[in-house]
Amino acid sequence: MVKRHALRKVTLFTTGVALCIAFVVFQMKYRVSDTVKQLGVVNKEILNMQETVQVLKAEWHYLNKPERLSQLNQKFLKLAPAKVTQVASLASFNKQSSAKVTMYASLN
Repeated sequence: MVKRHALRKVTLFTTGVALCIAFVVFQMKYRVSDTVKQLGVVNKEILNMQETVQVLKAEWHYLNKPERLSQLNQKFLKLAPAKVTQVASLASFNKQSSAKVTMYASLN
């Protein structure tokens, strides 16, 4: 009788543990399926963003074509290449700025 009673306790305990494990596995299964769904959504967003980046890169390359920029320059800005006489060295800027500072100081 005592062995039966002990066996019944062990059986109930084992059944309880098995039910707890089944519940946890059931919960994990649904969490994993939700995570897989979220992963699918994120992957679709990544693909959409990659397509958008490709479109923007194509637009950027088109907008920065030298021929196109030259046409726009001629139409709106009429800029010309810099002449050699327009180029200055850094030393000449230092001389000019120090001369202006001494002139300004002498005026005050």
